[in-house]
Amino acid sequence: MVNVYSYTAYGLNISSFMPIDEFVTTNKKPQVRILLGKVNHIQKEKNKNFFHASQNEIQLHIKKIGKFSIQKGRKIIVDPAPCVTYFSLRPYIRGPILAMLLYQRGLLLLHASTVLTGDSCVSFLGGSGLGKSTIAATFNVNGHKVLAEDITAINFENGRPYVIPAFPLLKLNKDIASIIGTRIKKLKRQYKHCEKFSYKTNGTFQKDPAVLRRIYLLTKDNETKELKKADALLELVRHSYVSGVAHILDPSSHFLKCANLANKVPVYNLARCTDLKKLPILIKTINKELKK
Repeated sequence: MVNVYSYTAYGLNISSFMPIDEFVTTNKKPQVRILLGKVNHIQKEKNKNFFHASQNEIQLHIKKIGKFSIQKGRKIIVDPAPCVTYFSLRPYIRGPILAMLLYQRGLLLLHASTVLTGDSCVSFLGGSGLGKSTIAATFNVNGHKVLAEDITAINFENGRPYVIPAFPLLKLNKDIASIIGTRIKKLKRQYKHCEKFSYKTNGTFQKDPAVLRRIYLLTKDNETKELKKADALLELVRHSYVSGVAHILDPSSHFLKCANLANKVPVYNLARCTDLKKLPILIKTINKELKK
C-alpha cells in the first residue's frame, strides 16, 4: 500500500505520494494531488531540459531529476529519473513545479520574498543572490512572520492584491545563519552540493492571506525612491515567476495582472545591503517608513 501524505501550501490542501516536510500537515480533503506516474513526454532528447505548455497541461523535463506533468491546476504527475531520491525531488516540486500549478489556477507569481508587517505585508523583489531570503530571515528573527521566501503568489479580491502564504521555510547560507544565531550544522542542505540550507521560520505560520502594501525592488542603487508606474510595470513583468509559460499561454492576461498590481501597490528601489551586520538597521528603517 502506498503512503499518502496530506499538506497545505499556498492556501491549497495537497495530497502527495511522497513526504514534503517543508509543507504544513493537514487532514482536509485535497484540492491538489501529487502522484507518482509516467509522463509521456514529447521531448526526444532525454538529456536536455525542456518544457511544453498548453491550456490544460504543462510538461517539464529536468535533466537528471525527472519528468513532470502539471494538469489544470489540480494534479501533478511525477516521473522521477532513475535513482533520484525524494530529497532531490522536493526542491523542484515545492518550487517551479508547484509554481506552474499556481499559474494554472490564475495567480500572479513574483520572484520575491514577503513578510507580514502589522496587518498587511511587504514584498522584496529581485533575482537570485540579491538578498530576498536574507531580508526575510532578518525580519523573521525580529518578530515578523514570513509569508513567502522565493515565490510570492498574489490573488486579487475585490480589486485588492492579497499575498497567499506559502510554507514556513527559508533558504540560508552560512553567513546569514550565523547573523541570526542559527548553527549551520543543525540545518539540512537544500539539495546535494548546495550551499544554501533549509531553515524553518520562527513563530506560528500565517495561514490567512494579507494585503500587499508595498514592493521593494532590490538593486545596487543607493537611493531609495518610488518608481514611476511604467517602470514599476516593467520590473514586475521582468521579475515574474514562470514568465516563459505565461508568455506562451496568455501574455496579455499576465501583462494586465502586472499592470493592475503596479497601479495598486507602490514599488520602491531599495539598495541591496551587503553588510549583514547592518541588516537590523535596515529593518528598522523600513518599518519606520511603513508607519508614515
